[in-house]
Amino acid sequence: LAKINYDWLILALPLKIWIPANDQLPLVGPLMKWTITPYLFSWIGMLYDCSIALLLYIRQTRLLAYASVVIFHVLTGMMFQIGVFPLVMMAATLIFFSDEWHLRLIGFLRKIIQRIFPFDVNQITVQPVHNPIFAPRKWLAALLIVHFVFQILFPWRYLLYPGNLFWTEEGYRFSWRVMLMEKAGTATFYVKDSATGKEGVVVNSEFLNPHQEKQMAMQPDMILQYAHFLADHYQKSGMTDPQVRAEVYVTLNARPSQLLIDPKVNLAEIHDSFAHKKWILPYGY
Repeated sequence: LAKINYDWLILALPLKIWIPANDQLPLVGPLMKWTITPYLFSWIGMLYDCSIALLLYIRQTRLLAYASVVIFHVLTGMMFQIGVFPLVMMAATLIFFSDEWHLRLIGFLRKIIQRIFPFDVNQITVQPVHNPIFAPRKWLAALLIVHFVFQILFPWRYLLYPGNLFWTEEGYRFSWRVMLMEKAGTATFYVKDSATGKEGVVVNSEFLNPHQEKQMAMQPDMILQYAHFLADHYQKSGMTDPQVRAEVYVTLNARPSQLLIDPKVNLAEIHDSFAHKKWILPYGY
């Protein structure tokens, strides 16, 4: 549902940025150069996400739907650096299949394992575990209720914050917003000695590798964490009560870059919390 937004469907962003970079893929590579391809991927991706759960739930369409799951995640795995996510999703989606299907799968895997490692299955006995603490079903029900209520409500916390979610990222994590934006930034940090008033520019490469610096330069909470790291580092180096400020320019979905945070704020005095981050400048100010 999060894909039903103006940037994704009308502007084909951020796929318009990502798709052309995959023109070297086998077979489908030439298609990535077409102007219409990002728009097709945007609309197909939205329709896929909004319908796949229902198609997997219906027995008559389950096999075809699962085939589309495999194709979708193999393709995304080839195009994007998202680690084991495609494999996890292809495996986890099997939960939609019936219990009889899973029993047949277990029997099939058992035969394969027995051929590789011959042993008598009947010799294996499993002793039931009796735990008096969790034996009552009411305890299990209570734990499950708390778990699922949290899983349902916590992703909606972003509604409590003002501003553009993709810009401020307040409540962004765990809000079911996956690969919906492209952000890039440059961050220049300044450290001042409170006693002498002398201020210097930090060379980020002395503390961060390129990937760390790239991720930090566009995410407010990481910027704050890094600022506190710098304050601790320079205080241990002999500086008196270091003040840390940063000039961070960020571009969102290929739009012109602008300042992400207030460059005058001493980040070393700010402590991260669930409270609204007033030091983040509004988007499009």
